[in-house]
Amino acid sequence: MEIKPSAVIIAVLCVFGLRVLVHKIFDPTIYKTRVYTVSVPKDWKKEVDESEVRFYSPAQDPDTRQPEAVFSIFSYQSTDALFIEDVMGEVLKSFEKANGHVKDHGDIILDGVIAKWVLFESTKPSLWILSFFLVDDFNRLIRVQFMTSPEKFKYYRPDFESWKDTIVFKKLF
Repeated sequence: MEIKPSAVIIAVLCVFGLRVLVHKIFDPTIYKTRVYTVSVPKDWKKEVDESEVRFYSPAQDPDTRQPEAVFSIFSYQSTDALFIEDVMGEVLKSFEKANGHVKDHGDIILDGVIAKWVLFESTKPSLWILSFFLVDDFNRLIRVQFMTSPEKFKYYRPDFESWKDTIVFKKLF
């Protein structure tokens, strides 16, 4: 039986295409939900529950044995209309009641969506928490967050910014 060169080429292309497709669907470096996709930080531990995914740094605080930094994304599907301006009023009120103070806040664009950010300093435990809040096209409140000690904030901030920039939200159009 003679095998034609064109059949070999077609078989090789099919195998290559299938491998690319499988890698795209099952890529372990990408975490996908029905709300967003995000890159998984290399060597970070991932923990998922119903509404939030958290990534824990591999480095741990020597005293507490807790991760030095945590990146997370939380999403909440509202049944009522949400507007980021209204949500932020409530968010800032809840920060005022917490153990610490708001260091700064402002506006930013995340994946083409207007978001609000808050830098909060918690006193017990001593943490800086940088949170980004947005309402997406599907009326979901999304919080993207970075949490670490004040001493490690500058060290992990570039990693957080790079990770944050990998987030792609599902869009209506």
